[in-house]
Amino acid sequence: MKKVFAPLLLALIAAGCSGGREPSPEADLAAQQKAETTSAQEPVQEQGAEQELYSRLPDPSLRFDFGFQFKADQVVEKNGAKRRGLSIEYSGVQGEALWQRVDAGFTTAGYVPHGPISPQPNGSQSRTYDRAGTESITVSVAPRSEAQVAKGVGIIWLGWPLPKDATAPVAATVSED
Repeated sequence: MKKVFAPLLLALIAAGCSGGREPSPEADLAAQQKAETTSAQEPVQEQGAEQELYSRLPDPSLRFDFGFQFKADQVVEKNGAKRRGLSIEYSGVQGEALWQRVDAGFTTAGYVPHGPISPQPNGSQSRTYDRAGTESITVSVAPRSEAQVAKGVGIIWLGWPLPKDATAPVAATVSED
């Protein structure tokens, strides 16, 4: 009895799950056309697509053609003026090629280099970039340590003044001695 009942029960379950009928090609075609019509009428929008990507860089239009990561972002007050400083660790490029790529990033964003690259007493090199209607941005490339040379990285610092009414927390106050 068990041998006859089990196959019969399986056949009934299988028939009940399939609805007892085979889908017709006409029904498949109609369902496909309905799906195409519905998807064509509904605009596809990715989640968050209406928002711009936040950038820590002083101008969202700045783009650099080398790998980098943000190392520090702070506000410093000197002589009553607040400046924001951003340290970036770069990789894959060095020397003159680095400055060419930094220049390209700023000029593409509409900035003009103000003067030549100037050496600083601490061994870094710096240049200021200007654009009408915005504050000047100073870029400094620090000399690389032996450990940085071994890793193939270096540090770039970007600094720009903040408005007098800025309420950013100050990380350090620098005084002239």
